[in-house]
Amino acid sequence: MKNKCLMIVPLIVVACGVQNNITFSTQTGNCADGTSNAPYCMGVTIQNNSGGQNWITNTSFPVNDLALNLSGPSNVGYPSSQGSNFDPNNCLGSSISPGESCTFYLWLQGESAAIGQKPAVGLTANYSINDTLFGGGSTTASASLTVFELPTLLISTSTGWVESYNVNNGFSSYSIYRGESENVANAYTNDNYYGFLYLAGNNGIYLSGNGNYVLNSTNTSTSIRGASNLLINGQTIYAVPTTGTLATSIYNAGIQQLTFNWQTYASGLSNVATNVSAINGSRIFVGQSNTPSVFVCLNLTGSTTNCIAEGTPVPGASSLNVLAYSNLGTANGGQIALTGVVAGANNGLWVESGTVGTATNLWLPVYLSATQPVANSIRKITADSSLNLYIVDAYNNFYIMKVNGGNSATQMTNWTLPSGTLVAAMVYDNTGQTLYLTTPSGMIYGCSNLAGGGSCTLVGQAALTSGVNGLSIVTSLSSW
Repeated sequence: MKNKCLMIVPLIVVACGVQNNITFSTQTGNCADGTSNAPYCMGVTIQNNSGGQNWITNTSFPVNDLALNLSGPSNVGYPSSQGSNFDPNNCLGSSISPGESCTFYLWLQGESAAIGQKPAVGLTANYSINDTLFGGGSTTASASLTVFELPTLLISTSTGWVESYNVNNGFSSYSIYRGESENVANAYTNDNYYGFLYLAGNNGIYLSGNGNYVLNSTNTSTSIRGASNLLINGQTIYAVPTTGTLATSIYNAGIQQLTFNWQTYASGLSNVATNVSAINGSRIFVGQSNTPSVFVCLNLTGSTTNCIAEGTPVPGASSLNVLAYSNLGTANGGQIALTGVVAGANNGLWVESGTVGTATNLWLPVYLSATQPVANSIRKITADSSLNLYIVDAYNNFYIMKVNGGNSATQMTNWTLPSGTLVAAMVYDNTGQTLYLTTPSGMIYGCSNLAGGGSCTLVGQAALTSGVNGLSIVTSLSSW
């Protein structure tokens, strides 16, 4: 009987078969470079049989030859498409033993989902099971995971509060959080690399991300205290401080989470207007607060004063309200070259002729027809991903300036707002083809640009009550 028992034991083990229990877990906000709380990022951990090997009840073997495939939106970076950049632990090239795990990363490559949508991202992991322990051969298996892209409107105020609106929670008071530690936020912007929102507060420039996360990005710098203007190009952020002699310079830093290395980018500014700026590559255009004039700043090696007059003052204007940039081509039937700089002044909409960096450049009116210029005071301008410009004036008339459209604009007569409504901020949803705008009290409207332009409809009422001055779109990678 003893010999028969010994022969039965291996049969029982083999009968249990291969029970590799591959499981996923996610860490929202974690990036491959170590950054955390970033909306665009997600860590994904794959674990081989979390209980390890149990030689009595089951058998788990190492897995290898891991291959990943994604379905759904095309703007998600992952190891199979980006290689080691998103796989610092070499999950795709490693053998994962029973009880062990390996983490790789997903990372949004810009915005791709419309406000009001929540597209699913399907992740499939195919792998080999090295089950040769009892003389068997290698087999294959797969496991899957579903996560989501969650586009959100981020509404910020001049008092430093931030509120989010998305398809899941709507406008709710619990979604409000303090985006910076002081009661002042002059300027705002969000990046297209991590998805952080940046606010210019009294004590520095703050960034916020997942889970109401807030960090002072200037906590290691004594020179940056708030900013009158914030701009981002790629992975570089630019800021104009608001204090004393520091307000004559532009500072820049590489976008990182913990260690912002701020340095002087350009100097020679004076009387800088708040939130009157635009960027085109390495050139930064900044408006003055006391005259309708514009500076252009370019980082020139060895130069200490590299902000110079960009054209003459806007004719007949007493102030500049907003600046923008687009590729406008030429005006007057191709006879006049345009720099692409657009100025919204108290007396209308203007484009600059000539060559960037020339103090003698002139400004041309933007026309709706051969004889009708856009002559009302301009409140806000925003651009879509193709650099088409969306403009609103003080009377809530909306206009669009098309790329390569010269000094002409089209009025969007279907876009109307209730009488007395003021536009505090605007942002364009490229995927949804909708212009979103907010009022100072937090009312949100969406103006559809589908099929030539529909109407403007009320999206909802934010819990915020006053001081709204910022509107951004940030999409998060979410597990729910």
